[in-house]
Amino acid sequence: MTVEDFLKGTALKQVTALPLNKEIKDIYASDWLGWALGHIHEKEVLLTIQCSMNVIALAIQKKLTAVIFCEGVTPTLEMVTKANEEKIILITSPVNEIKTAYLYFSRLT
Repeated sequence: MTVEDFLKGTALKQVTALPLNKEIKDIYASDWLGWALGHIHEKEVLLTIQCSMNVIALAIQKKLTAVIFCEGVTPTLEMVTKANEEKIILITSPVNEIKTAYLYFSRLT
């Protein structure tokens, strides 16, 4: 599934100015970035409410497809700028991580 496929018809909003044709292999929800670092993989999407440059650093290091900030959390301009430079798609979701994950998994069938 691509990011574009996932976002279609949802309340999720892209924050970065990047093409949405990148592949999503899986999603991973965690607010503990140290834990996520050891468990998330390339081309996956992180769901989190954490809002710091450390989230972007993790996304870069692990070569993530995207980060979705849940519960209405909005990344800072500094985070968006760096994500655009590094080709990491940033998205906001008005709902929590569980409901956002449900949106993803319900589209796989």
